[in-house]
Amino acid sequence: MHNNSKKAIGPVIATALLLVVAVVAAVGFNTWFGTYSSQLNSKIESDSSNSLVITIERLEAAAVDTPTSIYLRNKGALNQSITSLKVVKDGITYCTNSSSTNIDENAVSVYPVNCGGGALVSGTSYNVLVIYGGGIVQASQIARS
Repeated sequence: MHNNSKKAIGPVIATALLLVVAVVAAVGFNTWFGTYSSQLNSKIESDSSNSLVITIERLEAAAVDTPTSIYLRNKGALNQSITSLKVVKDGITYCTNSSSTNIDENAVSVYPVNCGGGALVSGTSYNVLVIYGGGIVQASQIARS
């Protein structure tokens, strides 16, 4: 009689090899994912710290035929071009400035807006819209004289 049985690895050794392969794959994936997520977090932090964050500090009402002033603060680390400023109340645009102007990084700047010959009423709340390269900022401000 011929011994036709082929020798194979035993079930204990096969199980051990499968476990080693699974552990190596899990460690490799964990290393790759950790590197990927830290690079992604670094990019997000870099993008957010370099972005422009504009806040509207004050709306200063002026006399008739003189420009009203809007005080803006750039809390970001980049200079940015503002394309439009508007003062709105109840759907009516009272003041505009459509000339492109720059806002310096980490600074408060004053921007004039033309109120079309009229003046804002001191103590009245208006919506101020600032349109710039990074988006639109809108805030309610009370006009002060």
